[in-house]
Amino acid sequence: MSMSISKNIGRYRHGTDICKNVDHGVISGINDNLNSLVNLANILSYSDDKADVRTAIWCYERALRKSNFSGIVNYRLGNLYQRNNNLDQAIESYKQAVSDNELMHLAWYRLGNAYQKKMLIDDALVAYDKAIDLYDEDPGYLFQRGVCFYSKKLYHNVVADLVTALTLSPKCPAHFQHLLGLAYYRIKNHNRAVVHLRLAKEYDSSY
Repeated sequence: MSMSISKNIGRYRHGTDICKNVDHGVISGINDNLNSLVNLANILSYSDDKADVRTAIWCYERALRKSNFSGIVNYRLGNLYQRNNNLDQAIESYKQAVSDNELMHLAWYRLGNAYQKKMLIDDALVAYDKAIDLYDEDPGYLFQRGVCFYSKKLYHNVVADLVTALTLSPKCPAHFQHLLGLAYYRIKNHNRAVVHLRLAKEYDSSY
């Protein structure tokens, strides 16, 4: 565990002996204070250590059993499941998060990510549509929906999303330009395809 995380854990002791079993990812001696569980999980979720991540999952799961307010906790738990490639559990957590708060666009977006990784493209598109309906100013949302559209050969939809994304943020990474160039190529707009594929190459020589 990094020193910074260790120090932060100390901030939430509140007179309680919080000790972490790194081998099993279990906290012993922690009190049943909901805020302590969530705060500790929030801190550990930033760690790259697998034991820390397991402990964070344990804390979030315990917090959910103790409380009815589960939207943000389920969202964060879903993120940890997805980091561990536990996609089915991530999907269930995100679905619970948006059930509790249907306006949580980040949870809809992450749900789309998880579906996309499982190649459930239609489900991913539904989730991305919802995320974009709630918040249409994130180029990343549009890019990921564009990737799904591309996999379904809906190339005009890809162009619409990527053009909008680049309008929102002209300095988007090279993969935005690359995907847009490929989509233009598929609809036989070769001039536009060349422009964007060249831009992708200029931004990143690996393209």
